[in-house]
Amino acid sequence: MSNTTIQLRPQPQKRGLVWLIKQSAVGLGKGWAWSLGLTSLKNEGVRIASNVSDLGAYVHRKLTEQPTCRHESFNDAVDRLGLTEEDLIRQAKIFNSRAANWFLSAAIGLLWMAFLPTSNSPFSHFLLCFGIILMSSAKAVTWRFRFCQIREEQLFGFGEWLRGEAGKW
Repeated sequence: MSNTTIQLRPQPQKRGLVWLIKQSAVGLGKGWAWSLGLTSLKNEGVRIASNVSDLGAYVHRKLTEQPTCRHESFNDAVDRLGLTEEDLIRQAKIFNSRAANWFLSAAIGLLWMAFLPTSNSPFSHFLLCFGIILMSSAKAVTWRFRFCQIREEQLFGFGEWLRGEAGKW
């Protein structure tokens, strides 16, 4: 028999001092970046860049594609939905009362604004009242727009209605 030894496991490669210093520096750098939040900042940056890219693609698609909206008259819509004259009158009354309720909510928000000088935190009080007034006014205008479409018996755009080009307030 010969004197050959069989090596079962490969011997680990001996690493030098330079390798050890390099690995320590990399570890310290990663730990420092993590402690400052740079890794999460990088991840957030990638996520935000992806969202901006998606937004750009959406805007490009909206600007280049032809709209696929329905163009129909008021009578066509009534026929399609199978509504009767009584249904239209009932819906108009409902829409008008909802608009009045939302206008009343906006007026209550305006009334609460009068108590602003007596508030312990006037800035929060102002923001709450302002938010209530904006939300209530937006809902009131929306319901009034729907009522006016039924009253005028024609479908028109919201912008046209606001400018007074179609229908009356």
